[in-house]
Amino acid sequence: MVGRVVVAAAFVLALIPASRVEAQTITLGVKAGGNLAGISTDEPLFRNRGSSRGFVGGGSLAIGLAELSVVQVEVLYSRRGFTFRQKGIGEVQVKTDYIEVPILLKGQWTPGQGVKSGIYVGAEILFEQKCALEGAGIGGADELLCETADPTLQRSSTDYGLVTGFEVVLPLGAIGLSIEGRYNYGLSNLSTQNDAESIKSRVWTLMGGLVVPIKR
Repeated sequence: MVGRVVVAAAFVLALIPASRVEAQTITLGVKAGGNLAGISTDEPLFRNRGSSRGFVGGGSLAIGLAELSVVQVEVLYSRRGFTFRQKGIGEVQVKTDYIEVPILLKGQWTPGQGVKSGIYVGAEILFEQKCALEGAGIGGADELLCETADPTLQRSSTDYGLVTGFEVVLPLGAIGLSIEGRYNYGLSNLSTQNDAESIKSRVWTLMGGLVVPIKR
């Protein structure tokens, strides 16, 4: 799986002409924050559903293509999911952990005093690492793997979608403090069962981090 992530990132970077990269700024970043995740579906089982919170964090590589535009590739560990309530078992939380690879095109400007602001759009692909159910009424256990709770459950282990958001970077000497919010709109049907309704992810994300220029 790690190999697929590396290949995907390398493919994107290969599309950027080397002469263009050499002339522009390159920055590395680390970031962490939280997801407020849910799903969009007409599936009757999840009629009484809600959102769930989860950790997200990782690193980024940003390459300036021009004075006001940047391509950014990220690798994040992200917990998504949702909650639902069913008669007889109460509330259950679905927790799905992913390796998330967003590829973003950012437009940015400098309002003054070294502050950078920007908005971005892009796409992402996610590779499932773990799926678990948590709730008092699921077999007497605090947490069960999805395949243990229901061996017949058919789901997609890969998700993809669109990303849009904003970012503000505040100067901290030679580095920057980043604050950003984004919305992740899932396009992939997470259920692969023939008789089930489509299930797609919807996630709000808030993160903070550090940005370090390695080439100006």
